[in-house]
Amino acid sequence: MSKFLTNNEINVLQENLDLFGSAPEARASATPSTPKARAERTAQTAKQRATHKRSHAAKAETAKPALQQSIDLLIESPAVPKPEASPITAHPSSPTTNAKAKAKAKAKAKAKAKAKIEPETTVKTIEAVKQAAATRHLTPQPERAPTEETPEGRTKYLAVRALSPTAAKEALQNKGAQVINYSMEKRDPALKNLFEALLDSGLEYRIENLPVHWLLIEDDHPTAHHTLNNSVELAFCSNWFEQQKARIRRLRGVDYIDACAGIAQQLQLKSQTRGII
Repeated sequence: MSKFLTNNEINVLQENLDLFGSAPEARASATPSTPKARAERTAQTAKQRATHKRSHAAKAETAKPALQQSIDLLIESPAVPKPEASPITAHPSSPTTNAKAKAKAKAKAKAKAKAKIEPETTVKTIEAVKQAAATRHLTPQPERAPTEETPEGRTKYLAVRALSPTAAKEALQNKGAQVINYSMEKRDPALKNLFEALLDSGLEYRIENLPVHWLLIEDDHPTAHHTLNNSVELAFCSNWFEQQKARIRRLRGVDYIDACAGIAQQLQLKSQTRGII
């Protein structure tokens, strides 16, 4: 089966023929020849070589303008401009996006409003601390500070000396008081801070092995009646104490502790305590 030659193969074959002569010439060279025949072959070979050179020169001349034209086109071709960025088109926002944007704007406005309020709150806090510090220098009057602000109710706080909270509870119940709760200093942070301020003011926590316990009771007797008992260190109405707590509720940290100390300065302690309930 025959096969077509490629251009490269044809060119190589042509060059070989040019260099070594054609097949008839090769066969002729193998046989003896006369001087005339050799001269004819030499002339024919020279003619073929000249024809081959002219063919190559023509091809080179033909290719040169095309190559030069390609180079000129590359040099003269303008630079390709970069594509410009397409303008951003605003699309209508969805309801969810609008809601988020409104919520974000509302949060920013709220934060700005809060930042404006904070300095005012700080000023109020400082004024409350100054007021609490000023109350420390007031001379406490026996049982008058609580009773003048609010009429006494049936519920009262009592600071009682006893062996245990249960013992204090039983003793008060035996005297006709209804004990609502005991160990109140562990249940009410404000009362705990008040108790610590009273200890700093001179209240003895333990006398004759009897510590102080706080109880919340209910009865018809005034607070002055309970302080007549040697084992009751202190008594004040719960209505008054709740008002004091509401006044300092917004304070925090040291300001709150100082305000509790100011409340403690309004209460009078017994100079001596003796006996058991």
